[in-house]
Amino acid sequence: MQTFAALLCILFALYSAAPAPAQTDDEVIVAWLRSTAKPLRAVEPGSEDGDLDFLPQLIGNRRLVAMGEATHGTHEFFQFKRRVFEYLVKHMGFTIFAMELPILEGVSLDNYVQTGQGDPAAILHDSYWCWDTKEVLELVEWMRRYNQEPAHQRKLKFYGFDTQKAFVYGFPELQRYFGRVDRSFVNHLSAVEAQVNRQRQRFFSKKVEERRLAKLNKSRVKNDLLMLPERLRSNKARYVARSSENEWAVMLRASEMMVLAQDGIFSPGFSAGSELRDRGMAANVDWIIEREGSNNKAFLWALQGVTE
Repeated sequence: MQTFAALLCILFALYSAAPAPAQTDDEVIVAWLRSTAKPLRAVEPGSEDGDLDFLPQLIGNRRLVAMGEATHGTHEFFQFKRRVFEYLVKHMGFTIFAMELPILEGVSLDNYVQTGQGDPAAILHDSYWCWDTKEVLELVEWMRRYNQEPAHQRKLKFYGFDTQKAFVYGFPELQRYFGRVDRSFVNHLSAVEAQVNRQRQRFFSKKVEERRLAKLNKSRVKNDLLMLPERLRSNKARYVARSSENEWAVMLRASEMMVLAQDGIFSPGFSAGSELRDRGMAANVDWIIEREGSNNKAFLWALQGVTE
């Protein structure tokens, strides 16, 4: 554990110090690390947090802080990221936790954080394998306990900002939503879902003819998907009256991400799809910040980390 903590000290030095000297002489680099590294007492949350008191000076008034990890699922990375998040909540007024999860899955976890309803373990189990861990579950449960304290007037919120699995979670939730606000559209939504599923099968087929049909139908499928956010926008007043402003906004965003996900899946090559995903995630973070207002600060849990 001491070795791992020392490694984290070095990583923090890289984020918190001035740029390293251009020289690569070993003695210069060692001296630089010694002068800038921040010693950590522990990586586990719940520890005395005085060793993190350099964070306010490092972060300043930035509204967005993200921490990454060299490997998904590593206990120490997860625990230390939670420890930093807890510090930001307690000492710097952060209230938003956002993770590489589909938007609608984040909504389910936020419902638990806000109300205690739902099963976070089951939600995480159905999520990406790297988040189905004891450490992430304990983080969600800590957020719930924090919100239950009457002294904590500003409650914590959980968000997902990923574009992957947009179809997996999007279609079932949209079916339920339209079933309440516009039943006349449900059958059409089912037809769009069937068309998208067929298109995905064709695109990944080993048969040349099937892949050719996928390319021919690409525009049609996208036009069908574009009808979903358009339907939500054009019927906003009616849908909000039958649900809520918040629920309508979430469903609109989820449908927009389904359009983006379609572009990513059917893009030529891995790089193009990855770029679309990155753009979508960045747009979702902007959406979260705009929704929550200028008085709120967000912590992002992802593979790579930045401050803004």
